[in-house]
Amino acid sequence: SMASQRQLTEFTTLQGHQERVWNVKWHPEAKVLASCSADKTIRIWNYESDKFVCTAILADGHSKSIRSVDWDPTGKVIASASFD
Repeated sequence: SMASQRQLTEFTTLQGHQERVWNVKWHPEAKVLASCSADKTIRIWNYESDKFVCTAILADGHSKSIRSVDWDPTGKVIASASFD
């Protein structure tokens, strides 16, 4: 099948979280990613000059590991889930 013939290639590695990353989500309309981690932060990554740059760290929303993150359909709000 066509799917079995595709090759995946690593594009980049995002460095910044202090502990394991649990989830990464694409913004619905922009070249932006949100990532969440066991380090209790959400990071926003903008694609600028052919690379992803961390442009925001949301560090005060949770007191425990953040396991899931997602954008709302408009891309203006982020929802997250944690063990806290």
